[in-house]
Amino acid sequence: MDDQPFQDAWINAEERYQVRQEVQGVVTRVTQFGVFVQVEPGIEGIIYAFELGTGPFALAGFTPGQEIQLYVKDIDVSRRRLEFSPNNDPLPGLLDQHALPPIERRKALSDEQFWPLPQLPQLPQTPASASRPATSACSTCQRTVQGTWKFCVYCGGSLQHYCQSCGSTLPDLPDARYCQECGKPI
Repeated sequence: MDDQPFQDAWINAEERYQVRQEVQGVVTRVTQFGVFVQVEPGIEGIIYAFELGTGPFALAGFTPGQEIQLYVKDIDVSRRRLEFSPNNDPLPGLLDQHALPPIERRKALSDEQFWPLPQLPQLPQTPASASRPATSACSTCQRTVQGTWKFCVYCGGSLQHYCQSCGSTLPDLPDARYCQECGKPI
């Protein structure tokens, strides 16, 4: 009988929670990809790690039981998913954004009239750009990431490589063998 109120919590949830609405919740758990927050018994949502900033300490400020103020970024009652943001950000959330076709995503991000982008001529691939992997693994969470990303979208960790000797950021060149700052081998 105690499970009945939790099953009915999502009924009319879209009437109680609208996008950009400020709500107060309690942190229930912290994972590498985000913070889960309960806004009422039976309704829990997530703040994704990339919303909180970058680096390993982005999630360090949250502990289970902590009360926080946040904003509803997206709600999908049929799938029982609720996405939060620490800021009242007008950009669509992941739930909403993945439901749109790519051309509609670009329209949603722009306040101006959308104009199609001109087709640019294809540049021939050089050996350096041809050898760069299109995907790789994040050194923090070991998930597959795209080669063009600077930060992991799953854990928020930096995907840039650093020199073991001086700590400077290494260039994004696949054939680089020496640090550009200290000159030591990579």
